Order: sequence, then structure tokens, then C-alpha cells
Amino acid sequence: MPMIERRARHLAPVTALAASAEHIVSVDTSGAIAVASRGAEARGPVELGPGIGEITAVAVAPEGIVIGCDDMGVRVVDPSSLTIREVRRGHMAAVAGVLATPRGVVTWGADGRLRGPGWQARGHDFRWRAANAVALAGDRLITADGAGIVRLYDLDGRLTATAAGPRGLRVLGGARPLFHAPSTSEVLTLVDGALEPLPGARGRWVAADARRVVTVSDEGEVVVHDDATARTLPARVSTPLALLTVRGDRAFAAGADGRCAVVDLVTGTIVERHDRWGEVTAAAWLDDDTLAVGHACGVVAIARLDARTLAASTAEAPRAALARTRHERLADGDFLFDTIASPAGFLLGFRGHERAEDDPLSRIELRAPDDGRLLARFPRDGARYGYHYGYVYPDGGTRVLACGRAASWLLDATTLAPIAELPPVLSMQRGSMSGELGALPIAGDDAEARVLLFDVETGRRLRELPAPGLYALWFRDGLLVLDGIGTRLIDPRTGELVAKSDRRDPDALFARLGRSSADDVATAARAALALGNHEPRVVLSPDGALAIVSGYRRAWMWDVARREALWRCNLFRHWSVGAHFLPDGRVVTWQNVTGDGEVDDVFVFDARSGELHFAVRGHHQVLVEHDRWLITARNPRPPSTDACWAWVTDLATGEPLGRIDGHHAYLRDVVVSPDGNILTACNDGLLQLHRITR
Repeated sequence: MPMIERRARHLAPVTALAASAEHIVSVDTSGAIAVASRGAEARGPVELGPGIGEITAVAVAPEGIVIGCDDMGVRVVDPSSLTIREVRRGHMAAVAGVLATPRGVVTWGADGRLRGPGWQARGHDFRWRAANAVALAGDRLITADGAGIVRLYDLDGRLTATAAGPRGLRVLGGARPLFHAPSTSEVLTLVDGALEPLPGARGRWVAADARRVVTVSDEGEVVVHDDATARTLPARVSTPLALLTVRGDRAFAAGADGRCAVVDLVTGTIVERHDRWGEVTAAAWLDDDTLAVGHACGVVAIARLDARTLAASTAEAPRAALARTRHERLADGDFLFDTIASPAGFLLGFRGHERAEDDPLSRIELRAPDDGRLLARFPRDGARYGYHYGYVYPDGGTRVLACGRAASWLLDATTLAPIAELPPVLSMQRGSMSGELGALPIAGDDAEARVLLFDVETGRRLRELPAPGLYALWFRDGLLVLDGIGTRLIDPRTGELVAKSDRRDPDALFARLGRSSADDVATAARAALALGNHEPRVVLSPDGALAIVSGYRRAWMWDVARREALWRCNLFRHWSVGAHFLPDGRVVTWQNVTGDGEVDDVFVFDARSGELHFAVRGHHQVLVEHDRWLITARNPRPPSTDACWAWVTDLATGEPLGRIDGHHAYLRDVVVSPDGNILTACNDGLLQLHRITR
């Protein structure tokens, strides 16, 4: 979005905005409020006290800032001190909306009551969060409830007209009574006491002001209605939309994925960009060319939408950043189980059938990073080694560990030539090779579990440690061994136990964090990741100094040594936050959602201060590659064959580099080579290679 300036930062999603000549007011889901003057940073956010709950609506009135809350109360807040000046009661359910009028403040709630200064009207079928149920048109109040009943009141609360229409009507406001019927996509107006369609005005999304009505279709077609004429603009906007608003010669449209469009209603010019702070949840006009925008990440910003800025933004449109270099259909029966990138190219692990004793389809391939051509494979001669698991694990780009059912092999990463044969493993996780040593959990000659240490360069077996475990990986100066009941940290030189925990669940460990050592936190965090748990409650920084600790809808950045929280974030919708710490002192966090079809929100913070750099509305997978690119993938839910795709974002700037399309099943793997080649592998049997061109 052009010329955007940040004005406030909430710790929870922004729910509503209001603007006056002096102030920009924003509220959020945690019950906090922030106020910014036109040319200054905001005061706040300030939480107004326990029990208020979510603030659902806000308006700026002569008596102060008026907010509606889901605890059924209406409060007047002093804009200077951000303290509650007055509490008004009268609603019997959550307050759904607040509107400032020349005669005073009007509120409405889910109890069906419309209340003004000294009067109230009952019997409306207002629904929860019915923000579009009441509007001001000239000197009249227009209401539309869930049952489709339209009522007009004067500012003293006297009913002047009623009409019946389709259920679910939305009030558009403007100079005359206008309504949108989502069920039919029609725009209706009140004529002689009856609702009549506005000729030619039909759209999935509709907005209006005193001069115009703007409609947007499912296909993104924008139509501008001026009096009795209608103009279809030549360009289209991306849909679906989460918000559409219009004032003067500008319209602003925002999608749920963070893509925003500014429409010049006179010239038909459309400037569409990704908002660096992600999903837009609220907007309020300051004047015809300036808009305040609230986001799900808590940021409130100002967008300049004047003609000169739009023209400059159009001239600076970014070039395409992704170029497809390979499109390959895998052979029938090939099941790509694991994919990694190394300096030599892409390593692909194909897994055989579960019941096949010697499956020729089980193999590892090395593909060129630039065009995906085959460089080498293991086994070379077509021999059947009984390769089964399909895991490949590089160590600094020089070695690959292939785990089979009958044996394991240490391979040269550049040629896939076998260096040494090793015993079969009990199970495998990345992190088994570190420096000069490798570790494999195996079954000893006496059928007891052991950890085999071997030389990474030659594959020579060094010793077996009496440390039974299903997983073994290197952690700092020790070897972390995990079994079904706990975690142990072992000295690899002596085999002695350094530390242990009887829990693999980091949640319970964090519950007693005040009595736990830094090693306990570190061990629990690494254990969660080692076990393939993609929803850890604790994620540790590489140096062990910081930890992301998450609870329900909140996350804290924890200083491990000092045992105190540096900052907290209320932006997440459920439990469990994943994280990746970047070398530049930032941290990428995302919400791991296990609900049906819900999407992830990705935020990039300064790890120490909690300063938000940018946000991305993610999808079902989140990948961070080489600390340079963020990839979010959207996967259809099985057994759907809908298209799936992946977004690539530059981590340095938050700028989207492009979208990878063409897959029609679960996107199994997305990996990036060090020089910027992206390999995508999908359950539809399609392998694609794209190059990041800038």
C-alpha cells in the first residue's frame, strides 16, 4: 500500500477504528485502546481493566471516546489520560455498535435495543457484531436487522418509516437510505415506503458514500454507480475481500491474505499491493486522500492515497520474481518421501512399499539445482539394498545418511557414492551428525537399544553408548537421547549422564519454569522439535539465550538466564507458536492451527524488543529457508483436488516475491537451494522447479 506510516501497535488484533479532526482511536480484542494525534505516535495501547472483555465498537464524540464492550457496557474514555470517565448501562447483551450523531451517541446491541440520548427502541433483531446494522443518512437514523426489517428514526428516536426486505440486510449509509442484500447481491433503496433495487447495482461486496456506490463482483470487476449511470472499470481487484470502503474519488479494498487495492474512481486506475503488516481488519477515513488502517497483527497505520502517490506507486510496480525452470511428472509408483537442499543440488528420497522386501523404487537422487536434471543416484547399479525409510540427512553439504530397513549408508553428498555401511536404525531425526561425530539409535547384539557413535568423514564405528532411545541428536556439547518416557543429555566422550528429564512434554516443564534450570528449558524445547512435534510450546534460540513460550492465544519471549519475560504478544488465535530465530536478531513466529481448515498468521519481530517488522497471512505450512525467504503454502484438505500454491516472501523487506501454482494435491515438500532455486514436490506426482530472479 503506498506511503504507509505506522502510528500504533496493539498486542492483539485491532477490531475497530474511529477518526476525528484531532484523534485516531483504535481498539483491540484484549480490551485495550490507543489514541494518536494526527501527526504523532499513539498513546497506549492501554488495557482499560479486567472484565471489559473485547471492545467491539468505538466512536469519537464531544464528550470523549465512546466504546462498546461485550460485557454489555458502554464507556466514555478521556482521550488525554485514557481512563474511563463514565460507564453507561442499559443493554442486556453485548454491545454491537456505537455511532456519534449531532444529538449524541447512539448504541445498539445483541439484545435488540437501539439506545440514544434519553430514548430507546426495542424489538430489533440485531445479531452479534452487527456493525453494519445502523447508519446516519442526513438527519435520519437507518436500521436494518437480521430479520430484514428496515426502520427509519429521527434523531430524537421517533420512528418515521418501516419496510420489509430480505434477511441479513446491511446498511450502507450515504446521503440516502441504501442497503445491500448479500443473498441476492442487490443494492436496495427506499422508495415510497418500499425497498426497490437500485438499477444495475449488484455485487458481492458493496460500499457507498454521499456521491457514489461501488460494487465488486466475485471475479473482481469494479463498477462505479454515479446517480443514474454505471461505469465498469477496465482493471480488476483480487478477491475475496475482507473490507471495502469508499470516500470521494477513492475506494479501498482489502483481502484476507493481506493484499490491498486502491481504486481511483475517476481515472479507473487500480494500484494493488501486499500490505507488509498482513490482514486488514478495520479502516477509517481521515479525509478524501488519507485512510487509517487497522490490522490483525495489531498495527494501526496511515495510508496516503492522493493521485500523485498512486501514480508514483504504479510506476514502481515490482518485477516478477519467480521463473519456472522445470515441470516434471514422476513415474507411477514413485513416492517422494523426503527432500533436502545441499550445495551440490537437491536430494530426493523415494520410499518403497511397506511390504516389499526388496523394492527397486526405493532410492536417493541428486538433482541439479538450476534445471533439476539427474546428476547421481543411489544405488547406482539398480541393486536392491532394501532401502526403505527414504530419509536423507546432510552434514555441512559433505555427507548424506540414508536409513534403510536392512542397513544404513553414509554417502558422499556430491556423488552419492557409498562411504560406509552402518547398522539399521530404530528411528531417525535430523541432527544426528554434528562436526566429526554421528549418532545412530540401534539395536545391539543383545537386542538392547544402543546409540552408535561413528566418524562422519570415514564412517568408522567408534563406540556404542548404553543409552537406549528412539531418537539421538547433538545438542550443544552433548548428545540428546529421547525414548518413550523421557529425555537424557549424555557426554559422548564418557557416556555419562549429564542431565535428564522424565518428561517429553515441554508444556508441563514450563509450568514449573521458576524452579527449573536453563538446561531443563533447553532440553524440553529441543526434545519437542526432535520428536517431530510441529506445535511446540517452547522454542529455543540457537544460543539458548531466548525462548518463545506460548499459551492460549498468547506468546512470551523469555530470557532463559534471567528467567523473565521480555515481551508478550496476544496476536495468536489458539495454542502453540512455532518460531525460527534469524541471525540478524529477529524471530519469525507463526500460529500452528490444528482446527479444520484454519490458516496460520506469520509475524516477524525483533527478538529482544518485540518490535513488529511485518506480518504475512499464512496458510497450512510455514517454511523458513536460508534465513532469506519465507514460504507459506496453502494445501487443500483431503480428499479435495483443489489447487494448492505457495507464496514466497523476502524476509529482509517483507515484500512478496511471487506465487507458485500448478499443484493439485497436498504440497509435500518445498525446499530452496542456497542460490535461490525452489523445488516443490506434491502428492499429485508433480515436481516443479522455480528460480528466484531478484
